[in-house]
Amino acid sequence: MVKVIKIQSYTEELEAENRLLRDQNERLKVILGALAFDSVSQVRNKADAMFVFGFSPNTAIDARLVAMRYKMLACVFHPDSSELGSTARMAKLNAAYQILARV
Repeated sequence: MVKVIKIQSYTEELEAENRLLRDQNERLKVILGALAFDSVSQVRNKADAMFVFGFSPNTAIDARLVAMRYKMLACVFHPDSSELGSTARMAKLNAAYQILARV
C-alpha cells in the first residue's frame, strides 16, 4: 500500500513537471517567433547576415561558429522541421550563410 502511494505521488510530480515544461516550451516558441529575423526584408550585406544569425555587429566570427549557428537555426526554421519553420525564413538564413561563409 505504501509503495502504491509513493508511486502515485511520484507520477503526479512527474506529470506536473511535464505540464510545466510543455508550458515553458510553448512560451519559448512564441518568444522565438517574435524575435525571428522577419524585420530583414532581404539579406544584402554582412550586417544583415550577422543580424539573421543573431550575432552582434562586433562579434568576431569564424567558419566553425557560422556553421554551428546555421545548423542550430536551420533546425528551428526549416519548413519541415518545426512549427516555426517557413520557406521565407529559411531562404533568409541560406542567403545570410552564403554571405558569412565568404568572410
